This record gives sequence, C-alpha cells and structure tokens, in this order.
Amino acid sequence: MNNPCRVDPVCGTALIDSDGATACPLVNSSEMPLEGMPTRVLTSSLTTAPVGTTAPAFSAVRASRSKEEVADIAAAIATRMTDKTFLRQDTLQAATDSFSKPRYHYSDTNTGEGVAFWYDPARDRLRMIDYIVEDTFDENGDPTVISPSEAAIIVKDWVGYLDQSGMAKSPYWSIGTPVIGEIAEIDMELERGQQPHSRSTLWAYTFSISRSVNGVPFDEQAAKIWIHRSGQVILVDLAGVAPKTVGKPGLEYSEGGGILTIRLTPEEGIARAANFARTTTSFEPKYVSDVVVYHRRSAAVNAELVRFVNFVLQSPDSDAGLRAVAGGSISVGIPITGEGEPFVNSD
Repeated sequence: MNNPCRVDPVCGTALIDSDGATACPLVNSSEMPLEGMPTRVLTSSLTTAPVGTTAPAFSAVRASRSKEEVADIAAAIATRMTDKTFLRQDTLQAATDSFSKPRYHYSDTNTGEGVAFWYDPARDRLRMIDYIVEDTFDENGDPTVISPSEAAIIVKDWVGYLDQSGMAKSPYWSIGTPVIGEIAEIDMELERGQQPHSRSTLWAYTFSISRSVNGVPFDEQAAKIWIHRSGQVILVDLAGVAPKTVGKPGLEYSEGGGILTIRLTPEEGIARAANFARTTTSFEPKYVSDVVVYHRRSAAVNAELVRFVNFVLQSPDSDAGLRAVAGGSISVGIPITGEGEPFVNSD
C-alpha cells in the first residue's frame, strides 16, 4: 500500500497535521533536510540577539478581495499549474463557495482538469491543488525523479510569477533560505509470521518560504509549493496578510515608527519554554532548536517578537529510543520583549 507522508527532520517523530501527514520512516537525502514544523528550521537574524536589540513594531494588513478577484487569481494560478487556460467562469463558483463554506473545504473548478482550491478570507489565504498527478518514466520504466536543485529552480520561477499576481513581493521573501522537505511514498509488505517490511521512495518535494522583515520571518505571511518528482507543481498555498512596514528589503521600519526591544536572553527564553512545556504536559522536554520570528496570536493584535522553542517530549523514565513514541514533540512560543505569557504553537 502507498502512503504519502512527512517526518520531523530533527528527531524522526511522525507528524500528523492539517496537510495530511502520516506515520512513516525517514527518507534519506544528502542534499536536503526533511520538513517538519516550519519554525524548526527557519533562519532568523534575531535568534541569538542579545538583550537590548531592537526591531520594528508593526501591525499587519489583510487585502479585502471580492469573489471575482479571488476567481481571477485562482484562474491565473491554475493556468500556470496545468498549462491549460482557465478563465474566471471556471473558478468563480469555487471562489464563491470559499466565502460560505467551512475553512479548508476544497471546491473543484468547472473544467474537469482535477484542480481544486479553497480561499480563507480571514487570512487572505489561497490553497490550490492539482490532484491528477502523473509520473513520467525513463527508458527502464522507472519513474523520473528530478533533483532538489531542479525543483528549486521551478519554485524560484513560480515565486517570480506570483509576484505579478499581487499575492507576493519576491524581494521581501526568504527565497534563498526555504524550508525544504520531502514527501515519501511507502510500499508496505506484510507476510504472516514475518516482520513488516517497507520501502520508501520520493513522491514530492515541499518548499516553504516566508515574508521576512530585516531578516526576521513573519510567519503569518508564507507560501508553500509542492513539486512532484516528475516536476509537476501539485500544490500552491499563499497567505496574503502583509506587515505594515515601509522601506527597502533589509531596511524596513514601522509606518508608525514603533520599535520592539528584546528583554529576555536566549537562555532565559529557552528555560521559560522548557518549564512551560514541563508543566503543560506530563512529559520531560528535551531541547531541539529555537528561532525568533514575528508572530500574531490573533488578527486583533500587532506582531510580537516570539522565540519558538522546539522540544522532544519523553517520559522521565524512558530511554532515548522511546522518546518519540512516548511523547512526540512540542513547539512553545515565548514573547521575548518580556510581555505576554508562553503558549503552544499550533500553526
């Protein structure tokens, strides 16, 4: 049986999330890590910044799009995905459904081409999938598998295209430091009296990029692009909520001139996160990694500087080999301005 799945790149814990990840073994690759929670592998200029470091304080703005505008953007993306012409009339009903049906409800386009999408007006977020995925084969009859570098070229071209759509402004995005992952296809063989045997092969590459403000990711505005091993783009996910800043890339400042000041050292932030994880769960947290990002807990507040600290959770009496089974993992957010309570990152 075949199961596309993803794995935590740090400890091998199977991730089960809104993207449909399922339990599976690691897929080895010398060129790239596997994708887990994006906050685990994002790079940030403030991750090791000392107390007293300042950064722009900003609110965020969400574009208010009509159903017709969403339909036009969806048609343009679908045309690019399939190399077949989509018009507003092909995507308007699905766009209309997005304003009335529950979040994450996919609606098919009217073309029969296997393209569906949903749009979340609250976050100006659009996700489109091409669910008719076709392999290409080499002279030996094996599926063609493009390299990570070839997939990266496809993603770079796509970001340039999305720039034209108004959903992304590529100079401000972390195109050079994407979160890269793999989705594995698992063949499981079960024989009576024998241990299960599995074989994993690459099914797709996943790329996640974020809007960056002076080298600090703004995690609410991000893009995901999945590339099938054949080179086919099978998923595009865009969030259009944008920081209200002015200035060139790397030299941005708040429209209102506000600043945020770091009040907690990295060590203090990690210690607070560990204590919160320990008291919130019944497991012992083992530090994995941390990163500082701009994060909004709700649309009603401004972006905070938050240190997300990622832990593997294990029972106090479990050995290292059992820790993933015992407790999984957790990502804890600590506002490093010294204001606000710790929280579990559920994004």
